[in-house]
Amino acid sequence: MYAWFQKSSLRFKATIVVLAIVAITLSVSSCATLLQSIRTLQGATNRAARLSAMHLAHVCTWHLQTDNNIALGNYVRQATYHEDVLFAAVYNQDRSLITFYSKDEDAWMQYLVGDQKPTDDFLLASFPIRAMILSETGAYQPTTPGMPSNSEQGPIGYVTIGYSSRAMNHAKRVQMATLFAIFMLSSSAAGWIVYLTMRSWTRRLAHLAHVSEEIANGNFDEQITETSDDEIGQLGRACEKMRRAVFERDQALRHFNDLLQDEVDQRTCELVNAKEAAEMAALNLQHTNEKLTVQVSERERSEEALRQSEERYVLAARGANDGLWDWDLTTNRVYYSVRWREIVGHPELQADESPDLWYDIVHPDDVDQLKADLAQHWDGVTEHFENEHRIRQNDDDYHWVQVRGIVERHDERPCRMAGSIRDITARKEAESRLRYQALHDDLTGLPNRTLLMDRLTGCVLRARRQKDYHFAILFMDLDRFKVVNDSLGHAAGDELLVEFSKRIESSLRRSDTLSRINQDTIARLGGDEFVLLLDPIQDAAQVCRIADRLQRILAEPFHIGGQEVFTSGSIGIAIGDSRYERAEDLLRDADMAMYRAKSSGRARYDLYDEEMHKAALTRLQVENDLRRALDGEQFAMQYQPIVDLGNGRVTGFEALVRWDHPQQGRVSPGVFIPVAEETGLIVQIGAWVLEQSCRDLKLMQDRLGPNRPITMSVNLSKRQINEPGLVEVVRNAIKKSGIEHNRLKLEITESVVMEATESLLPVLHELRALGCQLHMDDFGTGYSSLSCMHRFPLDVIKIDRAFIVNMTDDPRYAAVVNAIVTLTHNLNMKVTAEGVETRDQLAQVLSLDCDYCQGYYFAKPLNSDEALALLQEDLPWLEQLPQLEAG
Repeated sequence: MYAWFQKSSLRFKATIVVLAIVAITLSVSSCATLLQSIRTLQGATNRAARLSAMHLAHVCTWHLQTDNNIALGNYVRQATYHEDVLFAAVYNQDRSLITFYSKDEDAWMQYLVGDQKPTDDFLLASFPIRAMILSETGAYQPTTPGMPSNSEQGPIGYVTIGYSSRAMNHAKRVQMATLFAIFMLSSSAAGWIVYLTMRSWTRRLAHLAHVSEEIANGNFDEQITETSDDEIGQLGRACEKMRRAVFERDQALRHFNDLLQDEVDQRTCELVNAKEAAEMAALNLQHTNEKLTVQVSERERSEEALRQSEERYVLAARGANDGLWDWDLTTNRVYYSVRWREIVGHPELQADESPDLWYDIVHPDDVDQLKADLAQHWDGVTEHFENEHRIRQNDDDYHWVQVRGIVERHDERPCRMAGSIRDITARKEAESRLRYQALHDDLTGLPNRTLLMDRLTGCVLRARRQKDYHFAILFMDLDRFKVVNDSLGHAAGDELLVEFSKRIESSLRRSDTLSRINQDTIARLGGDEFVLLLDPIQDAAQVCRIADRLQRILAEPFHIGGQEVFTSGSIGIAIGDSRYERAEDLLRDADMAMYRAKSSGRARYDLYDEEMHKAALTRLQVENDLRRALDGEQFAMQYQPIVDLGNGRVTGFEALVRWDHPQQGRVSPGVFIPVAEETGLIVQIGAWVLEQSCRDLKLMQDRLGPNRPITMSVNLSKRQINEPGLVEVVRNAIKKSGIEHNRLKLEITESVVMEATESLLPVLHELRALGCQLHMDDFGTGYSSLSCMHRFPLDVIKIDRAFIVNMTDDPRYAAVVNAIVTLTHNLNMKVTAEGVETRDQLAQVLSLDCDYCQGYYFAKPLNSDEALALLQEDLPWLEQLPQLEAG
């Protein structure tokens, strides 16, 4: 390259040097400008992504605290309405996915498998979700960075969004293209100016060189006419002087030579003829030697260039670690290099073999495609030949190879083909592992939700084409899995999930492994949720038999961490047929059936029907209406009187909340209370009930005066008990209303007490220290709490109405009530009998020595004005109590 440059013209050398300087200068400035622009664009995009994540985190805070996954899903979906948000997801504080929504499945899948690259068209932005705190005004507000918090806890969850960087990438490309265009135009202009300048200079120098050559050849006719004052002009004028001097000397020499020649010719005329032949022979011999010398030099240079080319080719082949092959299509013989034979695992083969040797070691499933790709390349369909296939090695093991090549043609007919071969087994294995990991659960190795939904979608489409085709899914949930996790640890929980999945796999229909008639699939959706796809089925009875078999298998104990663990599974069944259009609908129905099975007692299965869907829609409507009811003041309070059986007077009331729906009228508490409990709305409703009851109690107490003290009993739900700020809520309600602390009675059901024994004790003690009385409600209907009643700071036990209404007909109920009263009195607590509706029931309650009673016999639930009137009227039953007791 250097020798070639040295031989180039001065014009070319100067042009190249100047262009290089200009190119380097423009490149450095363009790169600096481009880098600054990219940083600005990236900064703006990152800020926009983080702002989107922060906004979504703020709007999701309340719903994450209240476990309202439906609202979370809505807000996540709304977040993706932004044109640059590709997907959004909400995680809890353990980084477990709660809900997500994606409008770009490729970006979502890359995020899930952790395969995001810098060249991708999206970036990630995360923001923590912090818990709401109670402000000084009693309202909840979100915790923001820098705001003081009453809790030392960290974030309660996280929001992650995939933010599109396509706009940023497009701006980058536009800027790069603009800078490149400027660079090219500037370089071209500079090159053209340098070229024109150098052409002017070199033409003048070329003219001087031409005149010099003519002078050397003895031609003095051409003159040098340089009028410029620059260096080339000075050189031209000097050359003109030299031309004239040489011309004059040449003329003098010519004249002298003419004279001498005449004398020599005369003296040597006789010798000329004798020497002519010898001189001619010598000249011919010299000319021949010169030609031979030139030919030998050119051949040596050609051989050296060929040797260097061969060395570069061999070095490149070794560096690529590829095998080489050369196929002579005219003789149908193939040359295989040593590396080719090593890659295919047959080093013993000869270098020159037939192409049949190649075909013989190719996997039978790949031979036809290999031949087809070769034929297409020979026919000119493809510009280059490329094929991937499996090669059988000496140990009968197959390795993946990639073959590339190109054909050489003579008279438009293929005559020779050469190429390379490369071992790609490791790449193929990596691709297979990635595909497997993307479609299977890491813990159990079972298919994941993605693979299940793909197969389930195939079943749905087939059912719509074939009306007689049916399939089914069994949605399974491990009962009481949280108990295992909390008691034995998460490692034991994972081991239980693995053993659980193995047992489910063992229950699959045996024919699945022997034929393609049945294509059952067991998948893990996450946590302790599994789905079994039965494809195909004959009828629902067959599915129920399989569910029974699953229940029997899962009833056997598991051996986890050296301990014997008993568990079971709740199963929801949905039958797939032509009615379904989406796989998600079938999975939703099976999920609803599973939850009904779990709520019906666990360790059982339930078959989906349309009533479940209607119930779910009704439940969703109730939830939506409840949220509007909180803001629309649709709740009202009623109070049921509680009678002191010692003096026969009404001494208090139980607060009962009622919902007056604007369209449906009064809604039963049995309808909306479970929904409020599940969605967390019971916390807000309960706080309102507590404050309203205390206000009404204060109004009634002020009207009656201090000589007639009355109390108010308010029920606390399980969700309220578990709220960290419950004691503060109670304290604020008492403070705002101005009632005495001991006039407020808080009722907790027996089942709530027994489900959270240890965690509930500190809360109960705090409430008791506040001055409130504590009652156990619905005693006898939940778990047996007799063995631990003494541990709780309780004042009153309320016997459930189921015992009271049956006492007069069944003596056994009276015996149970008598035992409860005796035990309660021995523990220095009092007893309230609920559900007294008749005169006989009242008489029996008196005979069993109950302290208080309530029920429709005295009055139905009353509003605050009616309750006050009842206290002021003193109803007739007050005088009948001694007679009833005596009777």
